[in-house]
Amino acid sequence: MKTFKIFVASFLIFFNSCSSAKITYSRKSSVAVRHYNNIMVMALVRHKDKDMARQMENHLAGDLKRRGYTAVTCSDQFEPGAFDGIKEEDAIKKLKSKNIDAVLTIVLLDKKKELIYIHANTNSSPGIYSNRFWGYYSRMQSRIYEPGYYTESTTWFWESNLFDIESKELLYSVQTKSFNPSSTTKLAHEYGQKIVTDMVKQQLIR
Repeated sequence: MKTFKIFVASFLIFFNSCSSAKITYSRKSSVAVRHYNNIMVMALVRHKDKDMARQMENHLAGDLKRRGYTAVTCSDQFEPGAFDGIKEEDAIKKLKSKNIDAVLTIVLLDKKKELIYIHANTNSSPGIYSNRFWGYYSRMQSRIYEPGYYTESTTWFWESNLFDIESKELLYSVQTKSFNPSSTTKLAHEYGQKIVTDMVKQQLIR
């Protein structure tokens, strides 16, 4: 039992060191893409998630900067709620006053938690070898009926859209899911990398 728990812990450490983010949908519109001089990353989340929103914005803007683009975050450019309850033309004026010509949004679509039951001694490896029926039966029975435990799993579902401020058109939309990220920092880091890599693939940026 102790050996198995050590194995599970080691596996989870290895699993969390790998990327947990996956793109589930990606689409580039037919609108002509021009060169953008100043892209603003804007996370649309609830107030209680503002710290996570800042991390998401910073990582995505940072990945754009590493591609040679000028990118800023909404958190650094505007006060919280700056766009709440205003008209479209006023929002566009605010953005243009900061020389922003494109906005890349980040929205948390859903967050799902579930409990997964893990059998203490059940895995996909072959059964314990024994050339006698009772020896095999006894060992497998103890393996099957040994109590397991529950662990919580969380999946995050995100969407990002890129808008041209001059034409007000949607240029690009992408959705992802992140399975059980070990921290919000890791979540934000992986998300930024995935989105920027896909934007390059879609020939939206260099």
